[in-house]
Amino acid sequence: MLERAQGAEVVEVVPMAEAGRGLSGADTDGRLIGLWLHGKSAATVEAYRSDLSKFVDFTEGKPLRAVTLADVQEFADFISGLLAPASQARILAALKSLFAFGHQVGYLPFDVGRPVKLPPRRDERAERILSADDVHAMIAHAKRGRDRALVRALYIGGLRVTETVDLRTRDLVRRDDGRGGQLAVFGKGSKTRPVLVPAGLFEELSALALADAEAPLFRSQKMGPEGAPRPITARQAERVVKAAAKKAGLKNASEVSPHWLRHAHASHAMDRGAKIHLVQATLGHSDISTTGRYLHARPDESSALYLGS
Repeated sequence: MLERAQGAEVVEVVPMAEAGRGLSGADTDGRLIGLWLHGKSAATVEAYRSDLSKFVDFTEGKPLRAVTLADVQEFADFISGLLAPASQARILAALKSLFAFGHQVGYLPFDVGRPVKLPPRRDERAERILSADDVHAMIAHAKRGRDRALVRALYIGGLRVTETVDLRTRDLVRRDDGRGGQLAVFGKGSKTRPVLVPAGLFEELSALALADAEAPLFRSQKMGPEGAPRPITARQAERVVKAAAKKAGLKNASEVSPHWLRHAHASHAMDRGAKIHLVQATLGHSDISTTGRYLHARPDESSALYLGS
């Protein structure tokens, strides 16, 4: 069942009880949304629920089967004056996906989102690529220990921020061939990929490890249930990165995010000779065109090895 935040209060969205099941087995809006979100990552589910809540607020809780094309177009016009094009596109893409899914499984009589066009998005990748000097300055100014290892893992490993904060002791796999170690990275699409990293970074991460195989590498100062170590959140990791950028004196420090370090990894590795397919495998891109815009269980190569120790 979809929930939406209204200030500090959490409001439950009441589903339409009289809707037909269709082919999906869904008999309420909430059940349809649950089926649509099934299998998506926790971060995606949270983002989609937040986006849908904005549309629910705008339509004053109108049942999905009663939503019209005019409703979606008016909502698109409404957010066009409030949000950046990238945010508009993300929200409308989520709506279009839900309506297409609902129509496909027979719950919705029409796919009212299909005619809606997404706003053009400016490709800002070039603006988000940090120079090698910027990155090394951030690493030098990050607090020694957890914070510095975090910045290095994001950059040298090319990891997504959620992949980084989710790393556990058991994800460290030491190599016996003198090539450092590898990380078992649980990534997008619920897929685990091995990422070979230089010895220096591997030892730095190993120094953070606890005896418990399930213990997080990047731990919060606040303990979890029964005193168990708790991982830092993606938001906390973002604060660490911004703090390092600010201390390093970067002009756009307030805009720098963990994902900028991932972009920098792809750009810098290819500049230094890493093949595009290798960068694709290291970053975990399912489509090489994603890598272009910017190996196995025991990989012999990794683009991380092109970026130092």
